[in-house]
Amino acid sequence: MPPFQQSTQGWIKEILNDKNLEKAHGGPCRAIAVCHMAGPIPKEIYTAHLDGMSTARQLDELLKGKAESFCAELPGVQTCALHAFFGDENEPVATKPFMITPRLTYGENGLATEAPTTQGMRQQEMRHNEAVMQAGVGAMSRAFEYMSKMVELAFKQVEMMATHNHQLREENIDAVNVVKEMTMTMVDTRHEREMKQLEHIRESEERKKWLAMAPMLINTILGKSVFPDGNADTALVETIAESLDEESVMKIAGVLKPEMMGPLMARFEGILKQKAKREAEKLEARQLGANGVEYGTPVANLMPKKDMS
Repeated sequence: MPPFQQSTQGWIKEILNDKNLEKAHGGPCRAIAVCHMAGPIPKEIYTAHLDGMSTARQLDELLKGKAESFCAELPGVQTCALHAFFGDENEPVATKPFMITPRLTYGENGLATEAPTTQGMRQQEMRHNEAVMQAGVGAMSRAFEYMSKMVELAFKQVEMMATHNHQLREENIDAVNVVKEMTMTMVDTRHEREMKQLEHIRESEERKKWLAMAPMLINTILGKSVFPDGNADTALVETIAESLDEESVMKIAGVLKPEMMGPLMARFEGILKQKAKREAEKLEARQLGANGVEYGTPVANLMPKKDMS
């Protein structure tokens, strides 16, 4: 129903409560008549005299029922009107026209009301045209209503999908941030562990060097052989050998006498092998630290445990 079209029930309710019309016409509404409009001339069908006990809904059902009963046998759409009488006046103060659309029939009982004349054909043609128009308008109305519901449903689905996608994006961003934070924490922890292991290895090497040089230094400072000279000489030779590479050793061998070169080279070779072994152990320790194994863990703890069951 369009917003500007007032129902008959709403019109009756407005008439019954209109105080301005009561003051202008010397009293409240005393009667409402329903009329059939034969052109511009109204024909009274029924008049309801108001006693203050009937509601607007009851009056609407009564008066429209009388109009529908009167127009039931008339062909085509009929125009009726409600007339409101106030005070002692005999002329209607307010009028509300409305349409009565009877149920269309197509002679399903085998009887026809149109005469077999030109006028009867015109009447039948008008009835058929009205039926076609009502069917077409009804179909279009249902189609538009269905389309409106489908569009509304589509908008709701799009809105739900947009909300769901927004929630998924927020969850993905949170997950990425958590993974990034965990990754950075793991990197920092691993770097700190590696630095500690390198520092431990460096301190161990420095302690070994100072301990190796201790006998010679103590003997030199005190000016007497606190430690045997052989131990001091051995520490000195080992310190010199560890500070040299293979190229430097070959240069030293070139300036020594043959009878000295053999024993000294043999000693250097043993010391260099021990140095290479220690370097390999350092590399292995760094790799274990990168895999999350602390430096100094016994090898037996790294072996897989056998199932005793």
